[in-house]
Amino acid sequence: MKTIKKSKLAVFFHYLISIFYCLYIGWLAFNILVVISIIIEPDGSSSRLSTTSTMFELSPLDSTQVYTANSSDPAIQVNMKLYGYFLFRKGNRVYNSLLLLGFLLSQGFYLVAINQLRKFLFTITEGTPFVNENARRIRMLGFCLIGAELARIFYQYFIVTYLKGTVSVPGARVSYVDFGFYLDWLNLEIIFAGFIILVIAEVFKIGINLREEQELTI
Repeated sequence: MKTIKKSKLAVFFHYLISIFYCLYIGWLAFNILVVISIIIEPDGSSSRLSTTSTMFELSPLDSTQVYTANSSDPAIQVNMKLYGYFLFRKGNRVYNSLLLLGFLLSQGFYLVAINQLRKFLFTITEGTPFVNENARRIRMLGFCLIGAELARIFYQYFIVTYLKGTVSVPGARVSYVDFGFYLDWLNLEIIFAGFIILVIAEVFKIGINLREEQELTI
């Protein structure tokens, strides 16, 4: 396979992504150690400094308890709901075990994605980007982005479900907030970017096949 002229910009980005890859591994290792230390010692200093928060809808159990709201615009319908903002200290072994499992799953996808991008840039610096391995790397990158976001929502759902079971409010029923609130957690841009990358991978694969056929013909 013929090589192409090496790109100085690609070399720069390869160094940049390699440095980021190492820093990312260090950041992951630090967070894993923090969570493990909390699991081992739930009442330690790490758990006191580490907190998480979420919101739940509070519905009055007393049907006679009515809340009203008004608007200066007569065309607006006002639907009033009460929400509770809860701050949790990460001092429970079950919670932190779930947190660690979900964290490893979602961030593991990102780690693989960064590594695939790093390897792809390396082939550009070598002047041989049009190889079948790069088509596979681009495809893997797309799947990792989609998988990371879905994994993040999956484990956050179970975390919130667990936290809901620990909360009680006298005189009110604690329930999940409306579906729109959970949609705010979902980064549709990342999932959409993942699908676009998958399409690019297929186009890249077709381009490689055409290049190989042309070289064989010549």
